[in-house]
Amino acid sequence: MNDVLMNSLMAFLRSPEFFLLLTAVVIIMWEAIGGNERPWVSPILTLFGFVSALLLMVAVDEPKGVTFFGTYTHDGLAYFMNIIFILSGILTVISAWHFVSKWSKSQGAFYVTVVFAVFGMMLMVSATELITLFIAVETTTIALYILTAFFKQDHASAEAGMKFIILGTVFATILLFGMVLVYGATGSTVLPEIVTRSLNPEFAGSSVVLLVGVVMILIGLSFKITAVPFHMWAPDTYTGAPTPITAFLSVASKASGFAVIIRLYYGVFNKIAGLEPFLANLFFILAALTMLLGNFLALPQKNIKRLLAYSSIAQAGYMIIGLAAYSDIGVSSILFYLTQYLFATFGIFLVVTLVYNKVKSDDLSAYVGLSKRAPFLALVLMICLLSLAGIPPLAGFIGKVYLFAAGLDKGYYGLVTIGILTSVVSVYYYLLVLKRAYIETAADVSPIAVPFPAKMALWGTMLGVILLGLFPSYVVNSVQVVGNFIYASVN
Repeated sequence: MNDVLMNSLMAFLRSPEFFLLLTAVVIIMWEAIGGNERPWVSPILTLFGFVSALLLMVAVDEPKGVTFFGTYTHDGLAYFMNIIFILSGILTVISAWHFVSKWSKSQGAFYVTVVFAVFGMMLMVSATELITLFIAVETTTIALYILTAFFKQDHASAEAGMKFIILGTVFATILLFGMVLVYGATGSTVLPEIVTRSLNPEFAGSSVVLLVGVVMILIGLSFKITAVPFHMWAPDTYTGAPTPITAFLSVASKASGFAVIIRLYYGVFNKIAGLEPFLANLFFILAALTMLLGNFLALPQKNIKRLLAYSSIAQAGYMIIGLAAYSDIGVSSILFYLTQYLFATFGIFLVVTLVYNKVKSDDLSAYVGLSKRAPFLALVLMICLLSLAGIPPLAGFIGKVYLFAAGLDKGYYGLVTIGILTSVVSVYYYLLVLKRAYIETAADVSPIAVPFPAKMALWGTMLGVILLGLFPSYVVNSVQVVGNFIYASVN
């Protein structure tokens, strides 16, 4: 036992998770001794921590296999998703740099909370035991509560945080109760043991309890991915939260939810007798409802963040098609779509942040004449919105083709038809934004300043969307390796 514990600790000390934890400690110590005099140091320390953790992942072989007595793993899924989380953290820091400085004196607290949120997400995707998973989920969610309501002097931010906390607590309770039922039905919280015991005839009488527990767990996680009808928190929270945090919620929080569902669905629930077809049908319904409601409720919106909130819900619906497909292609398509979604969404929200800093409004009217005031911002906005709409040859088009191919492979012709038709609907409300930016004329034509770090991030997100669309093979090959590994390991 001592050898196993020591090996696990050594593996953790070499992991990016530990490096981020160390970064958070350093930022807290800096804030205690000199943060008020040099507020610019905290975002630099945060960026250094994220970039160093990313380089550590790329340069050093990740520890593979299960550690900490079967509760934690570093596998292909964790490795890939950790890159998504860290990139999201980097883009959030860059987005928030000038935004937070105008709204809060507690900059260090903001950035250290972002680090803890990313740390919690990395724990979530690697957890292979239910108690560990719940602690990781709550670590992430509490950090997101704080970030959403961070500008407490702003009524909208405080209200968004309160709604998020109330609904988040309700769904966390459902998630925990589902885990309790799974434990009660199988007598274990370790994922591989849950599978083994569920197949034991001794536990046959607990099948109903197990089914109810599995459904409750998926309801709790559906809250994180904004699947309909568990999406009710997203529009108000996305609208009221600080804009960089809205992007973080839309990308990183959603990605962590999908990663956990993939691990549970492919690693545990599919092996329980009779659950795979039941869950596939459940995901089919969730995908259809999420695509339809998300896209059609985006149409009447006049606030850009609220419009993007419903757009984010719709994007989750497309990705749920990959879950319903239950195949290696399904997993791979979700991971690829999350990658392009990262670049497109952060590109849009970087533009939204800079426009808000100038005009102090998130109304669609603030984007009238944007092409004259800030041609580069208008270009990034156009490229990223068209990518989300699935216009070729951008990355969103490849992502949707990949997801729809997974659905067609499973025979979900009706679901794919809904996906295609709702994509056409999304083109309409994205074009409404671009119409204001490129066609309508604004009375105020004063230029919008773009700080150098934001300009670099905007170039990165725009090029990411374009290059992933033109040359998708590298990422496609990477996600196929992960998808094949996950699917083959459970079949």
